[in-house]
Amino acid sequence: GRKAMNRALIKTGNDILLSGYDEESDIDSLVDRATDGVSKILTRADDTAVSMSAFYDEYIERLAAQERGERLWYKTGIRVLDNHCDGIQPGTVTRLNAYTNTGKTRLSIWVMCNLLRQGIRCAFFSTEVVSAQFFPIFASTYLQLPFNDVKHGRVEIDWDELDKLPLTFYHDKRKINEITSL
Repeated sequence: GRKAMNRALIKTGNDILLSGYDEESDIDSLVDRATDGVSKILTRADDTAVSMSAFYDEYIERLAAQERGERLWYKTGIRVLDNHCDGIQPGTVTRLNAYTNTGKTRLSIWVMCNLLRQGIRCAFFSTEVVSAQFFPIFASTYLQLPFNDVKHGRVEIDWDELDKLPLTFYHDKRKINEITSL
């Protein structure tokens, strides 16, 4: 129904958005994947119901992917989250909403560092945290160093390790608006 269509639009939009950051893939293949994703949504728009056989087919596809050792979800590294959900789906945007000074930045950076340790490409978007604030929190979390030592430059930073990380940082409210409007 309508909610399934909205979820498909969000997922396809996220996939297209994140593929734009993939600098290693051929641009034509990225455009083909985006076009294919949109055409599947348009085809799906004609369906008013999902049959049990379609659910079964998706279930079998998921089992086959798991048997092939494909990772369908990435673990966050936070036990309470990972024990109650499958983790974070590749190619999605996860948004944290909470009141100011509730620890959402540190939590999201902690999750992101766990994903980066798994070699997963991440982008960090913030409307509150600028790069000067982000860096010491991120570096201390990723390198597992005391925050105040990083913040005040009292420790040696392994720049080679940090420079290799597949991480992009954004502090642009317009970019956030584009993502949340998907």
